[in-house]
Amino acid sequence: MNYQKIYNDIITNAQSECRFKSKENYYEEHHIYPKSFGGGDEQSNLVLLTSREHYICHYLLVKFNTSMEKSKMALAFNMMNSNGNDRQSRYYNSKLYESNKKNLPRGKVHHWYGKTHSDETKQKLREINLGKKHTQETKDKIRKLKTGLKSSQETKLKISKANKGKIIPQYQRDIISKSKLGKNNHNYIGNYITPWGTFESSTQASKGTEIAHKTIQNWCKNNNDKLINNRMISQSPYLKSLNISPLGKSFNEMGFDFRLS
Repeated sequence: MNYQKIYNDIITNAQSECRFKSKENYYEEHHIYPKSFGGGDEQSNLVLLTSREHYICHYLLVKFNTSMEKSKMALAFNMMNSNGNDRQSRYYNSKLYESNKKNLPRGKVHHWYGKTHSDETKQKLREINLGKKHTQETKDKIRKLKTGLKSSQETKLKISKANKGKIIPQYQRDIISKSKLGKNNHNYIGNYITPWGTFESSTQASKGTEIAHKTIQNWCKNNNDKLINNRMISQSPYLKSLNISPLGKSFNEMGFDFRLS
């Protein structure tokens, strides 16, 4: 099983949803490239995850890392499974962990995690990290972690050979059918309109851009009238590259729309 790919898919999906914290939406900040490996607190290395996703990601970090990095991630994951008392450690699966976290008071931290930082301490930490730059080695590790390892041609041939002659279940055939692009897809209902053109699918619209096709679906159709905030801009290379600030404007105003056929 490719644990690193699963990890990358969780991160990519979370980034595409333009998440933000609120009383109705409970999320936890996760360092994509762990701080214990040299990762920083810059927005490009942070993502908002549900407590269940957060738990699973720390489990996956243990599975696909090796050597000293694996030991560090095992320690971090162990802390998520502990109630703070080494003699009375508790096991939480991801669903139990999520359920437990939702019941915690907002803005408060239980005693086993220690005291929260004062505003003065937070400011000092912010100043210390301000301007901190990654080494080239760290940048390479972050890039490798984000993009994942692509299967070699030999591995692809082995997978193809193993699957040859297998009967594909109906639900998988439906997924394959939905992946077909444009008007040839029986689920086609209209066009995605973007500032760089009109396309028959979000996958077509995302080609040649740094924007995920799920993000294009949200911008054009699902969250078309949503107002753009600072977090969305900081997480999107496209929004940051615009000459005119999109802050406070809707995606519709920025040229994203969906037109029924």
